[in-house]
Amino acid sequence: KGVGEITIEAYLKGTEDYLEGQHNSYTREIEKRNITAYAYGNQRAYGQPNSLGEFLYYGFSGEADSLNSSDDISAIPGLEGEIILHYAATATPEASAGSTHPIDSFTNTLSSPYFDFNVSLYETVLTITKAPLYVKATDLSRDYSEANPTSLPTEYSGFANGEGVDGSNDISGIGATGSPVVSIAASADVNAEAGTTHALTVDVSGMSSANYEFVADTSGVLTISKRPIEITTTSSSYSKLYGDADPAFDYTVTAGSFVGVDGLVGDLS
Repeated sequence: KGVGEITIEAYLKGTEDYLEGQHNSYTREIEKRNITAYAYGNQRAYGQPNSLGEFLYYGFSGEADSLNSSDDISAIPGLEGEIILHYAATATPEASAGSTHPIDSFTNTLSSPYFDFNVSLYETVLTITKAPLYVKATDLSRDYSEANPTSLPTEYSGFANGEGVDGSNDISGIGATGSPVVSIAASADVNAEAGTTHALTVDVSGMSSANYEFVADTSGVLTISKRPIEITTTSSSYSKLYGDADPAFDYTVTAGSFVGVDGLVGDLS
């Protein structure tokens, strides 16, 4: 196994009826197998650095046959080096989505004890795609039994080239059109209990931008909080005789309100 010069020896072993045959020796050279790396699907999102390149490999046989059409050949023993594609100077992070940029050249230092690697530029350009910009409904809360908020802000993440601040709701720097539409889950009705959370969904179908693809982030929630109630005793002082039970403390609700038949149970102590 392996590559290099090998010697093959052959002879006819003697038997009771036949003499031993002539001994023969042959020398053969086992060469490395040629593998072709096809550059394909070379694209990246707006604002991102250029990749080294994407490749599919062909030419394997025998035990390595499963590597044909694979983009991962890291399992090859003794594999070293890499293939790097070099793009035109126009392929900067600021290159607009939809633009294409030629592959000027490549550097091939890929080597293995068993294979030689050749590069074929199946695709000869780098294509810039839109960058994903995530739109999330800002987390909100309201008190139990109150009306749901009507102001439903959003926040954005995924800006490129310094065109915005992640977590803000300012997209004035990306030339966007349209606005997101936020909806509150129907479960957040007037009877939703305190401590529960309810989804805030975002519809971005009406939004567009030359360099960004708007993507709805579904992690926003509306949280139902307990209603604040303030209770004040009606007297500033109480007294009792030694050995007697504590007096009942009178109180009144001085801030907040109960809903429906809700009220207090028990005594102050």
